[in-house]
Amino acid sequence: METKGLISIIHDDAEDIQFIKEMIQEEFSEYEIFSVNDEGKFQALLSQQGCRLVITEYKLHWSDGIKILQIMKESQPECPVIMFTKSGNE
Repeated sequence: METKGLISIIHDDAEDIQFIKEMIQEEFSEYEIFSVNDEGKFQALLSQQGCRLVITEYKLHWSDGIKILQIMKESQPECPVIMFTKSGNE
């Protein structure tokens, strides 16, 4: 099966990554899903293949969602970025 593109999930928590992957795959099985949990993987992803969609946690151990958004807008401005957080109650 040919994939339509790459969806990147940027998060520090492996359980959350798995949950998000499963939710996406239920509806969009034709997409390849790549998880990123450190800056090196993120930079490699950008330099090697880019992506069609980025889903990122706002608070990361090695960065934050705003920095991820800035990097994506500089390197791949057409790629949508969805940012979420599970901290706080807002």
